Amino acid sequence: MANNISFKGDCLVSRSNYINWVKRASLFLEINGFMLYINGTESPPDKTLYYKDTVKNKAYSPELAVRYIDKLSEYERNQSKALGAIKSIIIQDNIDRFKDKTMATSL
Repeated sequence: MANNISFKGDCLVSRSNYINWVKRASLFLEINGFMLYINGTESPPDKTLYYKDTVKNKAYSPELAVRYIDKLSEYERNQSKALGAIKSIIIQDNIDRFKDKTMATSL
């Protein structure tokens, strides 16, 4: 995922500028690797691959437990970046409407 990104277009205001906005926004989100998190293609790591008992959190090995936590942290960090990217390209009034959303796919 990109670290220094900026959207080269107008923020989404309403339906009035949606057609012009969506083309640039989609390209911006795709180039920066956010679309995988927005459309749900990228999913969190499967805990059953790392843990023999997911209810009691019994890992196959300590190394696999750490690897799972690292992968989950990376997924959650990228999910937050995708959510932030979407919020950064819509007008402030609309951001307030979606403040309860915690995942890019739900926004």
